[in-house]
Parts: sequence; structure tokens; C-alpha cells
Amino acid sequence: MRLLSVVLSGGSGTRLWPVSRQAYPKPFMQIGGSTLLQQAIERGQACGTRDLLVVTNQEHLFHTQNVLELMADAPDTKFLLEPRGRNTGPAIALAALHCEQHFSPDTVMLVLSADHLIPNVEAFVASATEAARLAQEGSLVVFGIPPTSPETGFGYLEVGKVARESQQVIRFVEKPDLATAQSYLATGRFYWNSGMFCFTAAAILQAMEQHAPNMLAAARKAMAASSSKANRTSFDLPTFDLQPDISIDYAVMEHAQNVQVVPAKFSWSDVGSWPAVAEALPADASGNSLGRGVVA
Repeated sequence: MRLLSVVLSGGSGTRLWPVSRQAYPKPFMQIGGSTLLQQAIERGQACGTRDLLVVTNQEHLFHTQNVLELMADAPDTKFLLEPRGRNTGPAIALAALHCEQHFSPDTVMLVLSADHLIPNVEAFVASATEAARLAQEGSLVVFGIPPTSPETGFGYLEVGKVARESQQVIRFVEKPDLATAQSYLATGRFYWNSGMFCFTAAAILQAMEQHAPNMLAAARKAMAASSSKANRTSFDLPTFDLQPDISIDYAVMEHAQNVQVVPAKFSWSDVGSWPAVAEALPADASGNSLGRGVVA
């Protein structure tokens, strides 16, 4: 099995301003001695990935390269440089087309967000190994987080019953209001949607062909009009902009029948607010926590 890490590194950086901002979004924020982006890359390496594909804004290329240069054992990395963000649907479509062309259709893509905090790498590897096994069997896999509170900022995954084993996803649910989120927790049938996925390039492209053919066709046009130099692929803006601004959940995952959830056996935070940052960092005797951002 060939496993490819696909790291989606984007965002506007508005929720953690001023440390995270448009020029230096959250992936470049340091927590625990390294950036969240570096931690995501290292999680993929711990799973045995030999190659890395980073999908990021073209303006963030040099910051990303700086992160890789500081790593003692950086992976062989290629970049898809977006002229502007088009959400996770087109980003994953372009990554799958790149994988199909440069690796093979049966390559397992481990799709990671560059701005998540997952301290227990060993536990993550165990869950990712299970996800890769299911992906090889043709499933589209999403990592589900057992909910600990009625969060309104996350999407949810409904299953038969929250358990330690992987199982079929019944449906995806978008971010709910508080009362709905409370009802979800009470049923014991919902996970948080982590936004991390695992599937073969062939499986996700087939699902896109079935459920989001216009998105896939636009991605093919964007790829055909792209230009490659060394390890970088850049896109023609007018052609790139033909792609819809849509998440992979809306475009594909909500409609597909072969979606499995692997329950996370690791602690997880999307570090989406300052209280979440404070919770993720050790506090001093006065109860203060210190994180580091990227300094221009």
C-alpha cells in the first residue's frame, strides 16, 4: 500500500487574530514548540507516508517551505498552489487528480488539516491505520471525534451508536444550534466531524463523478490549464475560479453510500478560538498560557 499525506493548509486567520491573520494563518502558529503545520506533517510521517502533497495558497509557499526546512527529516514534498481558496471540495479534487497522475489511482490519500492539535501521535497512527485499511477496501473514511460538549461550531456524523469500532455513517449534519447539539449528545449517536479523511484517489474521484460531476469537471479544467515547475503546480486564475466554492462534505460525503467513520482514540482540538488555545497550552502559576505566532 502506498500512503500519501495530503495536508490542506489554508484559512483566513481571522478567528485567532492578531497571532493568526491572513498573511500568517493558524497553521503557522506554534503550540508545544512547533507549528501546527509541522505537527500535521509529522503525523503523516508517523503513519509511514513517504510523500507529502500540500494544498495551500500561493502566498503561503515560502512560509511553508521554511517550516519544512526546519524539520530534521522533511518528506519529499509537492505543492498545489491555489491563487485563492475554493474550499475543501475543489482542493481535494485537485489533490486526487494529482495523485492519479503522479502516483497511482489506488494510492491511499490521508487528508489532514494543517491547523489541528493532536498531542497523542501514537493513538492517531492507530486510528489512521484502521482508516487506511478501510480505504483500501473502497470506503470513503472520515475521522469522527466522540463529542464532549454540545458544540455548535462543528459538523456532526450520525451513526447507529457511538462505539470504539468503525461503522457506516448514516448522515452528515451541518453545524447545529445549541438546542439541536444538545439533543444530538443525548442520543449517543453522533460524532463531531473532524474534517480529516482517508480514501484512495480512485474511490474519491469515482464518488465525485457520481455526486459532484460539475465540480470534478471544473477541477480537471483547472489542472489542464495549470503549470508545473520543479515540485510546484500553479493555476491559471480564470480557469481556477470556474470551480465552485464548496466543501467536500456538501459536494460528496453527504451523498455517498460507502462512508465509514473511524472513531478517534486520540484527543483533538481544532484550536478555533482563544479559549481553545488556552486549554491546549500548559498554564503557569498565575493561570496564564503562552503560545507563539509567526513573526514577520
